[in-house]
Amino acid sequence: MSALPGPFARWSALVADLPRDVADALLPWMDLLARSLGPLRAQVRVGEGDPDGVDGVTRRGPFDRLLDTERLLATEVPDEFVRRAAQSELLFHALALKDLKPPRASLMLVDAGPAQIGAPRLVHLALVLVLAARARDAGARFAWGLLQDPPAEGRPPKLVSGVEPPLPALVLLDRRALPPAPEDLRAWEEFALRAGWDDVWWVGEDLRPSKRLRGGAVRVRDPVRLGVTRLDVEVEHGGRGIPRALALPDPALQ
Repeated sequence: MSALPGPFARWSALVADLPRDVADALLPWMDLLARSLGPLRAQVRVGEGDPDGVDGVTRRGPFDRLLDTERLLATEVPDEFVRRAAQSELLFHALALKDLKPPRASLMLVDAGPAQIGAPRLVHLALVLVLAARARDAGARFAWGLLQDPPAEGRPPKLVSGVEPPLPALVLLDRRALPPAPEDLRAWEEFALRAGWDDVWWVGEDLRPSKRLRGGAVRVRDPVRLGVTRLDVEVEHGGRGIPRALALPDPALQ
């Protein structure tokens, strides 16, 4: 596929292996979903790493970080300055230190049950591509899995990393006869906590973000009513939901 024009150009590489009609249907959705999700931001911890300005005062430090009031004291009352120095009472600017945490890890968990068959599976495909790009831009790793295939003792999780072919076939064709059970959700939550997945997205009809994990949920609902040509999608993160209506593509693609 040739490079895409205008606002869709950033998605060119991600949809290059899709049929052109599928890509054309997904691109407007991808743009809308990307704006709703927002970027994956690096986390910062304070207290170690590279200097980042000053932060308060301290009684220890080199004399080039001595407070101006202490310098004035050395000029005007040198005996008191010497006394304060001997008693470790001089005040210095404290450096603010920060460093970025290791790259974050983004995980998408999808309901492949009967409520998500048909057009919602196309939304899943668009989300995989958007979340993969979001992770790539943040220098984070990305993987996705099915909620109905939770990890268990002696059985590692079934995760797919990246968005290389045959990703479209895997997303669209892998289906389950039943919705995810509560124990499936709990197993994935415990796994994500243990394995350091700190940006977890739950995708399905009525899923909610985990209170123990960062990330959010994308609820995909097909109204299934005569004359309705849209999907209702709500992206919830940061304590608020963002509803979106996605116009359905040609029925042949569903």
